[in-house]
Parts: sequence; C-alpha cells; structure tokens
Amino acid sequence: PEARTMFTAMNTGHNGALYDFSVIQLSNGKFVLIGDLVEELFKKYSNRVETYKDLEYIVLDEKDRFEVVSVGPDLKAGKHIVSRVWRRKVRDGEKLMRIRTRTGNEVILTKTHPFFVFSRGDVVRKEAEKLEVGDRVAVMMRPPTPPQRKAIVDPSVYAKISDYYLVPNGKGMIKVPNDGLPPEEAQYLASVNSHLVKLVKEIDDSLAYIAGVILGDGYISSNGYHISATFDDEEYMDAFVDAVSNFILNYAPQIRNNGKSTVVTIGSKIFAEMLSRIFGIPKGRKSEIWDVPDVVLSNDDLMRYFIAGLYDADGYVDESSLAIILTTKSENAARKIWYALQRLGIISTVSRVKNRGFKDGEIFRVIISGIEDMSKFARFIPLHHSRKRAKLEEILRTKKSYRGRRTYRVPISGEMIAPIRRRLGLTIVELSKLASHYAGEKVSESLIRHVEKGRVGEIRRSALRGIALAFQQVAEDVGDKEAWTMAKRLQLIAEGDVYWDEVVSVEEVDPEELGIKYLYDLTVEDDHNYVANGILVSNCMGTIHSNSARETIVRLESPPMNVPRIMIPALDVIIMQVRFNNRKKGTIRRITEIAEVSGIEGESVQLNTIYKYNPAKDELYPTGVPSRVMNQLAEHTGLTMDELLEERVRREVVLQWMVEKGIRSIEEVGHYIREFYIDSEELLKRIERDASVGLTEKVRTVI
Repeated sequence: PEARTMFTAMNTGHNGALYDFSVIQLSNGKFVLIGDLVEELFKKYSNRVETYKDLEYIVLDEKDRFEVVSVGPDLKAGKHIVSRVWRRKVRDGEKLMRIRTRTGNEVILTKTHPFFVFSRGDVVRKEAEKLEVGDRVAVMMRPPTPPQRKAIVDPSVYAKISDYYLVPNGKGMIKVPNDGLPPEEAQYLASVNSHLVKLVKEIDDSLAYIAGVILGDGYISSNGYHISATFDDEEYMDAFVDAVSNFILNYAPQIRNNGKSTVVTIGSKIFAEMLSRIFGIPKGRKSEIWDVPDVVLSNDDLMRYFIAGLYDADGYVDESSLAIILTTKSENAARKIWYALQRLGIISTVSRVKNRGFKDGEIFRVIISGIEDMSKFARFIPLHHSRKRAKLEEILRTKKSYRGRRTYRVPISGEMIAPIRRRLGLTIVELSKLASHYAGEKVSESLIRHVEKGRVGEIRRSALRGIALAFQQVAEDVGDKEAWTMAKRLQLIAEGDVYWDEVVSVEEVDPEELGIKYLYDLTVEDDHNYVANGILVSNCMGTIHSNSARETIVRLESPPMNVPRIMIPALDVIIMQVRFNNRKKGTIRRITEIAEVSGIEGESVQLNTIYKYNPAKDELYPTGVPSRVMNQLAEHTGLTMDELLEERVRREVVLQWMVEKGIRSIEEVGHYIREFYIDSEELLKRIERDASVGLTEKVRTVI
C-alpha cells in the first residue's frame, strides 16, 4: 500500500539510482557525496554484502544507520533513518538522465528514478525519462533545523604541528615536546623562531570568518609557510587582521599596498598548517578543488561567519540585476553554499556559465536575488566589506519587493479553486473578502477570476493559504466534510516546506563519457524519499507490514508516519500479501485481500473489501461489493461498466500469459506492458498463438 497525502512516498524498488557525485543532505546539517558514503559502508560490511540480480546491498546495523532530510505526507520537512544502502555497476549500453532546474539544481540518475511533480493541484510521481521541460519538481525550501553542535577540534590535528606545546604549571609555561596528542592543559603551539599560536579546542566565529576569507580570495602557500589574502576595502581588511590577532600572539602581519588593492601576508607555518588541517584548506592552487568544510556546518553561527568571509572576499552586489553573487570554479562548493544559505532560510540559485578566456572551463555563480532573500542575507550574514554592505543597504532602502520570487509562490490551476467555490455556493466577491481576512493581505477578485480562467499559473503562498482557510471555514459551517478535506489539501500546498522548481533541461547522457561506473541508492524508512542535489527524489515500490487492510490504516495514522486522517482517502487501494506454508506447495505468497478506501464517515475510515482469498480453492473471489475505483473510471473515461470489465479481462490475459511464460524481470514485464499500450491487438494476437489452451479461449473473447 501507498502512504500518500499530498504525494506518494514509497520504499525502494532497487531500480532507480544516482551517480556517485550526487550530494545527499543529512539531518545533522552535513552534505555528503552518496558515492563516498556508500562505498565507505561497503568496505566496512565487506563480508556481509547481499545481492539481488546485479544489485548489491547492505542491511545496516542499528549503530551505523543515519538520518537524511526527507519530506512527509503533509509536505513538511523531516528526517528519517536509512536502513540499507545499494549500489550497482552501470549496465552495458545504459544511458542516464541529467535533469536541470531553473534555480540551478542538477541531478544525474537512472531513467526510472521518480521525481515528485506538481500537476493540476496534485503531486504525482514521474520517472526521470518522462520529465518534460516546464514540469515543476519538488525542491527542498525549508529543511528541518539540524542540531546546533559545538565545533570541537579533534586533538589529533595538533600532532607534530609544532616543536612544542606550552602548558601552564602555576608559575608560567613549560615546554612539552610535540610528539603526538596535546596535554589536556596545553594552551599554545610553539616552534623555534616562531610566534606563539593559540591551541584552539573549539572553533569560534573569528576562525570560521578567517577560513571563509582564505577560501574566497586567499591561499596557503604550497610549502605551507605563509597565508596570503588580497583586500580592496579597509574595513574588511581590518576585520581579517583583528580576527588573526586572536590566534597569533603579539604578531603584526606584513601589509603591502599595490595601489588598487592591499596584500596581507601571515608568515606562520603553525597557523597555516592548523587552518589547513581543521578546515581542509588545500595548499597552493585551490580554485577548482576547494569545498565547504563540514566543521562550519556544525551550527548556524559558524556558518554565518564563514559565509560572511566568503562573500567579503569573493562576492559582489549587482545593482543592475538586484542580486548578491558569488563566483567560483568549484561546483561542489557552489552547491554546498546553496544548501548552507537554504538552512538560513535564504533561497539562492546556482548557474553554470562558460569561463571567458578558458577553452573548456566553467564557473558557477551562487545568486541571491529578490528583495526578500537579499534582506534575509543582510540580516543574517555579518559582512565587513563596507562598500558591499553599503550597496546592499541602498538596494534594500530604495527597492520594494514585487510579486516575490517564484519560490514563494506555488503553481495554481482553475481546477484547484473553482470546483470548491461552486460546491460551497460562494461568489468570487465573497471568497475575495474571506480569503483577504484569513491571508492578512488583499486577495483580489481579479486574481481569483484569473486563476479560475487559467490566466495565472502561480499564486502567492499567503494568498492560497487565505483561500484554503476561507474554504475550510465555510465547509465547516455547512457541514461539508469532503469540501473541507479538499480545502485542507490546498493549505498543505501553501504551507509546505518544498517549492516547485521548473525543469529547464532534460537530456540523456552517456555514463562512460562522464566517468560514471557505479550507481547508488538508499532505503529510507517511513517517508521513503531524500534530497539529492537539492531535489526531492523518491524510490520505486512501497510496503507496510500489517495483518489486514484495517490494521494498515491504523499503522498509517500512528507514529512514526502520522498521516492525518483527512488525508487517508487519498489512498486508493490496499493489497494484502501473506506468506504461509502450504502442505502441497511449501512456502507460498498469496494476495489475501484487496480493499478500497471509500472515505471517512464520522470518526471512522470506510473500507470496501472487494476481493477475498479462498484457501480451499487457492484463489481470490469477488465479494460483490461495488468498486469505487471502477465507478470513478466509468465517470472519467465515459466507458460503460461492461466495457471496463472487458478491458480488465484484456489486461488479465497479458498478466496470465507472462506468468505462464515465466516472465518476471522488471525489464521484460515493462517491455510487454509498453507493447500493450502501443498496440494491444497485436500483442493479444501473439498471446493467442502462444498461450495455453485455456488462456487462448479467454483471449478470443476479447479480440
């Protein structure tokens, strides 16, 4: 069964997968490459690797399970446990899909890996190869707040970094040779002819800012003897020098003015090595290989000061396009900055552009645009660069937000509003007044008319929320529970923690040309989705363990899933499969019950059991209860019930023939289902020639 509210989130079907450089968002605020993560676990579990066809997987012990960011059935961000990891080699001749979105998110995955796509007021799953330019896919907007951890420095960082540790002894300091880990009381690092460097036990804002400046527009020399950074603003330079003075005692760096800029050089091998080890800053040329250090993601304050250092050094405020932009050659760094800003509630985009002057080079721009997000940046990021800060303040003082960014709007269609309004007997004027009251802002009559006539494709979240709350109030007043449920779904869309990013590019790629050898996937408990390169991705098949259809409903409504009761009717069919021992056939699996969710009556979820299992005959038999799904199909297709039953028999024939022929693989089953949709008559004629006598007679009744 599917646990579905606003979207269907399901367990892994083990056929969709991501390439190794896909960045996974963990619940602790860190971002890891799925390839690095999974390969490390495969090494650890090398003697416990299980296989299924060409797939390898590991069932993780409790202590090795980890949490990823996911989205629940109410479109709210959460975190759930990964219980298995998967990998497989790229198959011969296999092609992958590269999907890019308007905000710069990009992911490469298998053709069958599903996305969550917004379509006419509902959220549907769509495989990568079926995505089209213009589709709106779910992207994380507000991830859950990660734990705010202290950034404690691993003592092993200091092993042999200096000649001595300086340790207080009550009368002063004594030298302790640095042959390994520092004594607990050690305060400074010292070497012959060097200034004392403070031994840092916990990273603070100043050190995070220094790291941001160096990674932005500075460097550690390739021999590790000095640090250098270039400055074009005195206030920014003073902030950097002051921060350095907190860590190197009685030291004045070398400052050289070149006219248009000033170069600051710090000649401390100990301090340079300390920064390199703590933050993973490469020595020498780093433009394409640097990354956002995991340690600065430990808490939001460190992250804010690190980002301030980056933007002071290498960012700029573009007054013409009203944007704050950071440019880098490191794609990994650009995407992690995007995630870090997202954690602070600042929406940005990542664009890939050709680097002028370089034949094959590319650069990446992290762009913060829109007055709302620029205002958040000014509020949260403590810039020291006076001119950049002044430009930003001037923009915020003189420019006003207009309509807002697309991320703060949601797709809309007339089918989402008009049917509920008419059902509740509301005029457009009445709805406008009520919605404006609940939204706390004007929801105009013209906006509602434009939405209902399909002239508007997006709407402010606040306006949709006002409309949803207005509908709910009226539905409650008149006792229309179904209308209330429909309105509640609109509220979930308006208040969700995802935004619907527009697909701008869908292309087939050759994994061999990209150097991709393995593909990876995760089994995420409960919500069965996770964030890869910013985009919410699903898996392919879902199960819940329970003893009956009724118990399935209880499990859906209970922790940890907590699907709201009003959303249970979005679940269509529950199919119960049981494994048991048969005296003649041994251990077998059988479908024992097929039930439809027909709605809610009072406090109870209504189930229609339409098929039951007869163990004596080893077959399913119809209960005679009318099928809600069949009635809906008749209504929407215009077919009579007899025509629908005949169509069902045609499909039964195909399935029974595949059982007869032992056709079981995903690829083969998918092939014949596609054949049925392309030319059902031709496939049925083939089955007539190829099937058993009994099945042949059945085929002839429908061709």
